[in-house]
Amino acid sequence: MTEVQQAGAAPDVTPDGAALVITDTAPRRVRRQLDLVRIVGSLLVLGLLALIGTYANQTTGGANDDLSRLVGEIPNLLVRGLSLFGTIGALALPVGLVVREIVRGQPRRLLEGLGTGLLALNLVVLMDLAISSDRTSPLYAALTRVGGSDEVRPLDPYLAALFAMVLIVGIAGDPLWRTLFIVAVGVYMLSAFTAGQASLLALFASPVIGAVVGLVVRFAAGSVNERPDARRVALAVQGRLGGGRHVVVRIDRVVRDADRPRTYEAVTTDGQILTVEVLDRDLIASGAVYGVYRRLRI
Repeated sequence: MTEVQQAGAAPDVTPDGAALVITDTAPRRVRRQLDLVRIVGSLLVLGLLALIGTYANQTTGGANDDLSRLVGEIPNLLVRGLSLFGTIGALALPVGLVVREIVRGQPRRLLEGLGTGLLALNLVVLMDLAISSDRTSPLYAALTRVGGSDEVRPLDPYLAALFAMVLIVGIAGDPLWRTLFIVAVGVYMLSAFTAGQASLLALFASPVIGAVVGLVVRFAAGSVNERPDARRVALAVQGRLGGGRHVVVRIDRVVRDADRPRTYEAVTTDGQILTVEVLDRDLIASGAVYGVYRRLRI
């Protein structure tokens, strides 16, 4: 769906009181090409972790055993406290994200995030069953060996679901929630390992699986369009011109290709016609990555 304000519609008004006529077509959702690059990168990381687990399982097992012995030197009271904080954080973080989206009036994004998290959780459960079907495989051993024990689950459904949900909800632009997420996940992973509930490989692989699910869903469904609209572009142009006689009274979209920088023609009160090119951050990033890819391919 798109939102369109044609030139024949009721004009907008600038802060200076001048009528502003807008001709633009803005999609409600956009597919970010950078997400496609992230999907490929995450799949490569996941493949690398699978290779490490399959062909370097003795190395991963040794690392698990060494760290488990080191954890064994930590006082039991501290381990229990860490486990308690990890459990509290694991419960509080998703609840906090739900409340955050409700307060911000984003019920649709919340439902999409919860649905994606549930999808990732079910996928990890199925992967657990598939990996556990052959308990003699090196990958199973690498994913389940913790401190000499192999009675834990191969993967962590909670971590996968949390990462998938967060990628849909979006916290990258919120420093507070980004910090809370990093701290909560860090404490949870540390507590899960110290309590012998997950191996190092499982704690690294599970978030990557969740990230792949979240990125695939986000790319397929598209992200909510948060790019500045034509009115904000017109006000920014007017601010650069200094106002006065240079009030923008009309702005028309010229280039409408979603994968190219937006281009507008802005008309001011004194008759100037300006060509305005908008460099959206997501397109700049994907363009830079694609440029590197082309150089490597050549």
